[in-house]
Amino acid sequence: MRINTTIGIVGKICSGKSTVASKLKNHYDTPIVSFGSYLFEYSKNNNLPVDRASLQNLGNKFIQEDSKLFLNKVLDSQSFDPNKIIIEGIRHISIYNELKKMSQTAFFAFIDAPIEIRYQRYLRRQKESDKQISFNEFEEMDKHIVESETDLLKDKCDIILDSEEDDQRLFKYFSHL
Repeated sequence: MRINTTIGIVGKICSGKSTVASKLKNHYDTPIVSFGSYLFEYSKNNNLPVDRASLQNLGNKFIQEDSKLFLNKVLDSQSFDPNKIIIEGIRHISIYNELKKMSQTAFFAFIDAPIEIRYQRYLRRQKESDKQISFNEFEEMDKHIVESETDLLKDKCDIILDSEEDDQRLFKYFSHL
């Protein structure tokens, strides 16, 4: 599969990835493909648990088995126009590298937020995969192996955005796409 333009959204748990992806989707009328959505639907369809740890473990299993196959399954599961796509929830260098290979043009944005802000967002959101946990438990979840490569991807991204930042910088950066 060949994609003309890929906009990859990278970040830690509750950093604002989905929010930024939605803003880009609405501003540029571009579809979003989400790793998290794929894992959630896969788990529901196969009667697997949908809590955060189980989804993280499942994603890690797919990455360990064959990251390229995992990426292709995620892409195949969600409809999109191969001309331009937003891919939200990138957490692995192998996925980053595959997207670079399959895209004529690929831009990656790292969404950054301090852990304290991310924890408060976690407590406020109402995802079925999330349960109420302490800050220490959130810190442990944030150290999961699936999350560990996210920090390494930060240096590979084309732009680092503060999740609380003005939208104009985001739209300006991607305006040439």
